[in-house]
Amino acid sequence: MDYSFFKVIHFASIGAMVLSLSKKSYWLFGLLWILVLASSFGLVSTLGLHENFPKWADAKFGLWIIMGALALTSKFKPQLGKSFSGITGLLLVGAIYLAVYKPF
Repeated sequence: MDYSFFKVIHFASIGAMVLSLSKKSYWLFGLLWILVLASSFGLVSTLGLHENFPKWADAKFGLWIIMGALALTSKFKPQLGKSFSGITGLLLVGAIYLAVYKPF
């Protein structure tokens, strides 16, 4: 599969994740979160970087794990949701920066 395919899947999954944030659809959020992670590995693979996984991709993977953990925590502790949204926004900006500029 080509880079464009994985990029469309990646962005569509992120958009759907944002739209699925309601109490009834956390299962959909989790499924889309896994799809985002899987498509990110596909993107790295199509760039030919799968043998020596770059540090920026490791960092982005870590940010996505933290964002998923924050979303899961906010499900069980809704009072933390508003404070987590600001943190998640900063982590998302960091993930976008890493993907676009690939600083290391």
